[in-house]
Amino acid sequence: MEEDPATSFYDSDRYIPSVEDVITTKDSIHKNCKLPIELVDTIIDFAEYFPRTTMCRTGGELRVRAGRSGLGGHSEDRFILRSFPLGYIPKGTLPTSCSMTSANEAYPTIPPSPWQDPAALPSDVTEDIKERWASESHIRGEFPCRKIVFTLVSHDQGWGGEPGHHGTYKGSFTWFDVGKERIHLSQDISTMNPENVEMFPAILPEHGSPEWKKENTPLACTVETLQPRVHPHSAIRFEHPLLPTLDCLQKNRTSTKEAEEYKIVWTCHDNVDPDSLEGKALEDQGRGRNTANGQFVRDMKVGDIVTVWGKARFPGWVNMIETVRIDVYWAV
Repeated sequence: MEEDPATSFYDSDRYIPSVEDVITTKDSIHKNCKLPIELVDTIIDFAEYFPRTTMCRTGGELRVRAGRSGLGGHSEDRFILRSFPLGYIPKGTLPTSCSMTSANEAYPTIPPSPWQDPAALPSDVTEDIKERWASESHIRGEFPCRKIVFTLVSHDQGWGGEPGHHGTYKGSFTWFDVGKERIHLSQDISTMNPENVEMFPAILPEHGSPEWKKENTPLACTVETLQPRVHPHSAIRFEHPLLPTLDCLQKNRTSTKEAEEYKIVWTCHDNVDPDSLEGKALEDQGRGRNTANGQFVRDMKVGDIVTVWGKARFPGWVNMIETVRIDVYWAV
């Protein structure tokens, strides 16, 4: 696959600074160059010198088959992966990857469940913990999340579809969508019982680090799913579109057996009109026209989580997924 200059800048071997690296660099520029801190921030932003968190699911192959029913709804709409909450910095011993074929028993892959009344979610310490995360990550700015990079390695079943669509993104019925969750935390650890779905529909096991405790007390953690929405006619499942929409993250090429790597970069500065020529170019790349307007990134707040869902439609269509990775960058 020919390297795309627009995304090659984000190669995984590029040095990624820690929060401490960014603070040290800013202090050095401020003191040695005698520049005001506002200009220092502008330089840091222009250089995109941002820390990040990473979550990756790889190793093996996960197949999302059209029409198959499964836990929490139809597996043709399959939850694949979630990022760490924005502002949360995982400890060095905390795994940031998992197998594509692993059981859905850990934080990155536990399928979410619908929650009709978000106000009923226990959240007695949510704001306190989010303030602690914001302080530890030194997150700043009106739009603290500056960039999200999705890396996908996938293909479809390698046959089917109209002959004129083979090798293109036209007539593709396997694709990926992006979702969004918001974390909730409570000192009432009785809500950590995963059988009690009325209290906590999706339990996130504590990581055993101070960020998930308050005064040495373990916290119950769960998420409120903001995207996709709860189905209007069934409170026990989410509403998913029948076909790829203008918000589609990425389609697979139609009737293509070889896996392809896709790297999709969203930034808070994106401002592509879906009806423009640039919007049309996104569609030609297998992406939704609405996915480069920057709104999703600009709307990210401390405690928000990015998710990826795999989709397949119509008999015989299979989304064969080898890797899904989410990198979330923020300004210090």
